[in-house]
Formats: sequence, C-alpha cells, structure tokens
Amino acid sequence: MFAGSLRWYTNLPNRTITTFTGPVHVLQYELLKTNMADTLTKLADFLNVNVTQRDIACTIKLQEGNFHRKVSEAEHIAELKQAYKKEQLLEMKRAADITEEMLRTAYNVDLDIGWSPLERLLFDEES
Repeated sequence: MFAGSLRWYTNLPNRTITTFTGPVHVLQYELLKTNMADTLTKLADFLNVNVTQRDIACTIKLQEGNFHRKVSEAEHIAELKQAYKKEQLLEMKRAADITEEMLRTAYNVDLDIGWSPLERLLFDEES
C-alpha cells in the first residue's frame, strides 16, 4: 500500500503534465498556510473569480475551523516516528523531490512541497 501511494503521488502530477492541455495553477499547501491572503488572491485571479479583501480576511480568520487537532511540534514528530519507518520517510522525500522537479520543469514554478522543518527535525534526532 505504501509503495502504491508513492507511485500515485508522482504519477498524478506526471499524468497532468503529459496529458492535460489546459491552464494549470499549482497551489502549494504550505504557502496557503503561511501566506494565505496572497495565495488566495493568485488562485482567484487564475480562476477569474472576483474575491474581495473582506472575503479573504474572513477566510483567514476562519481558516482553522473546529476540526483540527492542535499538536506541538514534538507531538507531531512523535506521531511521524510512530506512523512511519525512517526508510519510508526517506522514500516520501524522494517522491516529493521528483514531483517538485516535474512541476518546476513543466510550469516554471519554485516549490518546496515535501520537506517541512518538522521532518528535518525528525532526521536530526536518532530514530
């Protein structure tokens, strides 16, 4: 199942790049979380949707909703260590690198989709 998921992770953008001929907007989740206003504005422009600054401010205010668990970085790292072996995390990193390069080449976008500071911390510690 793990290997199949990784194949899907890289095959989806590859298939999009090689078969879809329409316009593509690459939306990076990390940028949505760290720079929501700018990211939403760019998305609205791409979709040709009129979004007011009030709409964006409301979205930012309500972004967390009621359903997210609040965990510390230490708790997140502990959960990653429990869910995945170090080798699996390295395979996920390689899949993210491949996907970044495909999207960078095809759409001339600069991405960092696969390796947050939390994951870097995970490898700084002994597993």
